[in-house]
Amino acid sequence: MKATHTTTYTADDGTEYTDARLCAAHEQVLAKGEHAYGTIEFEEARDALAATLPIPAVEVKVHLKYPQLYPAFAPATALSAGFDLRWPEREITLLPGERTGPVDLGVSLDLRDLPPCMAVIAPRSGLGSRGLNLANTLGVIDQDYTSSVQATLVNTGRREIVIRTGDRILQLLLVPILRPAVTLVSEIDGSGRGGLGSTGVA
Repeated sequence: MKATHTTTYTADDGTEYTDARLCAAHEQVLAKGEHAYGTIEFEEARDALAATLPIPAVEVKVHLKYPQLYPAFAPATALSAGFDLRWPEREITLLPGERTGPVDLGVSLDLRDLPPCMAVIAPRSGLGSRGLNLANTLGVIDQDYTSSVQATLVNTGRREIVIRTGDRILQLLLVPILRPAVTLVSEIDGSGRGGLGSTGVA
């Protein structure tokens, strides 16, 4: 089974899937003999087996421009959601309301072999509560973007913030996304909710 940049998984008999588990199950059922099942029986056996398989681990290619800043490029704990991003430049002090220019964080990703996803840069909760935030609130990294990640920081707090070389300033998360086919319609059924405060104001 192999994956391409379009994240298509090809079974040994040439059948293509976008779900790695279905592809693996297809190969395992196929191994029992291509004539062992009818079409419907094959699909039922494949789907039942796929449901029992673990979600495959994914591998992300990462290039660090400043590897000396990272003892390991990994989440802080086994259940942490994000990867910490560190300040690569000299020590600075951000006054309230002050912002940096765009800063090259020295981290590049290759997400093209993964299922549909994007990377997101977000403030860290501790520093965010003190006022260190992204100037654009949230950074989105498209799946086909492979250049170094950049960010502009702003101090939205009331006190100055000192940022030292190697400080963990932001976090990077991988988020699955949908890429649906789009159907244009003349109107949307108005039976759903709408407007500000549509579920109540308290």
